[in-house]
Amino acid sequence: MTLNPETYRKNLLKYTTLAFRLLPEIEKPAILDVGCGTGIPTIHLAEMCNGSVVGVDVDRVALEKLEAKIREKGLSSRVRAIRCPMGEMPFDDGAFDIVWAEGSVGHLGFTSALNLLRRFLKSEGFLVIHHDAVDHMNKISAVESANFMLRGFFVLSESVWWNDYYKHLEAELTKAASAEPPFELSSLREEVEQFKRDPQNFRSAFFIMQKQRRPA
Repeated sequence: MTLNPETYRKNLLKYTTLAFRLLPEIEKPAILDVGCGTGIPTIHLAEMCNGSVVGVDVDRVALEKLEAKIREKGLSSRVRAIRCPMGEMPFDDGAFDIVWAEGSVGHLGFTSALNLLRRFLKSEGFLVIHHDAVDHMNKISAVESANFMLRGFFVLSESVWWNDYYKHLEAELTKAASAEPPFELSSLREEVEQFKRDPQNFRSAFFIMQKQRRPA
């Protein structure tokens, strides 16, 4: 049996939907999905609106999977994938109505991510980050310091992660002989064990923000 974690990752798309519905309706929004991986949220964002979505990641195998999904869904006119590091994205300042980042900015740090991604937003554009919920009050303060307005916030508890994702993944890992690239069985097993050792550390939060003008 070959395990595909995406089967269970899709259980969390209802929270992507909730975050997106907290944004005002935008006619044909231009959306940037940073650290998109294999594109589960990327495709879902495109299906929830009539705009365009650009997914950016450095993982070639993950982007190949995203490109296959784009073709399968008939979304080639509205969705594209670009391979490049997050710090080298080739977009003009103010190019996007919405910048989306689900679980992809941990290596940067929350505050650094705010400062990096802000420049790609149009005036009063929207930034949505799904990040760990550790010190979330300090993160909310960082939102304001970076001249964003917090328009919405909600937490995915450790029970959400267990019931919607990890318990299913654990059950399948006992039967799997391999995992679909870019995933590896050993990494998935270690992730499950980390969750069981410290489930509170896997609590996460969506931060829904709007860009504000910088003080003169």
